[in-house]
Amino acid sequence: MSNPSDMSILYVIETQDTKGTLVASYGATADLEIADFFKEIPKKNISKDENIFM
Repeated sequence: MSNPSDMSILYVIETQDTKGTLVASYGATADLEIADFFKEIPKKNISKDENIFM
């Protein structure tokens, strides 16, 4: 069982010269500006699942 206040989203970001991650809260305490920013990324720039290593 999980606590909803502990939920988060991990974004993996890669540009031509930089790689990084961003952890954002999920749920009622989410920062909607971060979610809106990532929604604006063109679909052609989003990696497919097979390109993500876990």
